[in-house]
Amino acid sequence: MNTYNEHIKNPIGKVFNGSYTTINFITIHVDDPRLSFGSMIVVASENILIVGVIKNHEVRTYEETIPSKEPVNWKTFKELYPDAEKLIAVVYNAVAIGYFNGIEFVQNVPYKAPIIHDLVFEPDRDFIRDFHKGLKMEYVSLIYSSLNMNKVDFIQLSSSLYRWLFESKYFNKDELKELYKSSLRNLATYGFIDIIPQYIKFIGSFLEEI
Repeated sequence: MNTYNEHIKNPIGKVFNGSYTTINFITIHVDDPRLSFGSMIVVASENILIVGVIKNHEVRTYEETIPSKEPVNWKTFKELYPDAEKLIAVVYNAVAIGYFNGIEFVQNVPYKAPIIHDLVFEPDRDFIRDFHKGLKMEYVSLIYSSLNMNKVDFIQLSSSLYRWLFESKYFNKDELKELYKSSLRNLATYGFIDIIPQYIKFIGSFLEEI
């Protein structure tokens, strides 16, 4: 469908429901190290690649299929039950922050919602950098809105996102500062003035410390 298929070769899971602003998916592996609070994912949905940021997850068990045993850790549980991953579902919730339409990247609400069974992928470095072309970060207002404008949740998620972008070596410190400036303009553009002081205090301080 587009030149970015080569950048999303590592499947993480599949969508089980979603909307224009939300992506809910189940992982292929229970303990997938590629996924974390604030990391980015890509959904391949027909003629569009939807980009999201993970904001929550939960572990669900099919209790009727798990025999009653003494409490054990995950490693021991897998040894006791070779099919353990079939008994547990790890569900992730992500906010949709943009998309690639086959021609260009757009940082805005996707014009199409994901479909059940759409595959979810891990984006590579080139994909992430192209999504932020021009060092733009004009999607933080979408994240804030998705959290019902909860300031604490927004600061925590934003901090994790910046840390993930830095520790994954997608951007250096100077580039992150440019993304930060863009994000401040985005919040101001959409009238989210109330969160800016806290955003500057916590995110600005984090960028100075790294």
